[in-house]
Amino acid sequence: MKNNPAGVLLEKMMAVKASDHHLPMTTIWASVFKCDVADTREIVGGLVMLMELIKDAKAAVRAYAPGDPKLFLAPIDRVEMFLTTHHLASQLGSYVGFLDASTMTALEITDHILQLNFLDEHPGATKDVRDFIVTLDNILEECLASDLSQELKDLFVMNLEALRQALLRFRVGGEAVLQSALDGVTGSIVRNKDSIKNEYEIAEEFVSKTAGFMGKIEDLMNRGQNIVALASPVMNVLLPFFR
Repeated sequence: MKNNPAGVLLEKMMAVKASDHHLPMTTIWASVFKCDVADTREIVGGLVMLMELIKDAKAAVRAYAPGDPKLFLAPIDRVEMFLTTHHLASQLGSYVGFLDASTMTALEITDHILQLNFLDEHPGATKDVRDFIVTLDNILEECLASDLSQELKDLFVMNLEALRQALLRFRVGGEAVLQSALDGVTGSIVRNKDSIKNEYEIAEEFVSKTAGFMGKIEDLMNRGQNIVALASPVMNVLLPFFR
């Protein structure tokens, strides 16, 4: 798991480039974002996420890269051109030139530079974020394997993915990114409280784990260093809705 936005962007573009060049872009993005090819919302949401990563990667380069940032910005600009000019119905082969060897190599260098600087800038924080993402993945797997209805599975997956993206962007976007994600997930759960109540015998575990996880994120924001499992304001807001 990469610890900086250029690294995450690199992983996504590597997945795109490794795909069958004869496939349409909708199929490519469905594979990259792990959704159904007909799930327009997920595909569009994934593309929006990539554009946000572009912005974050550029901000990180300007903040952390040594010397003239143009060298490190060039591959990001190239990826941005690809994302903003391709047509979803066209084949990947029409656009794979944007991801040529020189662009991918330059993006790897940018990732390497940022990764080193991120590790030096805030020692320990990267491990915390990675630990969080592992925990998120475990909750996600449990959710997918549960007996929840598909509607609620989709709800929890959407919210967990929002928290994951906020954590990946935390190093550049700061606390505002995490707070926005926490607010969004809290609102989503509250808005869907009736559906959750209908399956609460099963859903209780995931509401509690999600709320508890959000509490640890709040603690990360407040402390800026070690993560301690404390009673969370999020827990106090969410759980009473289901009692």
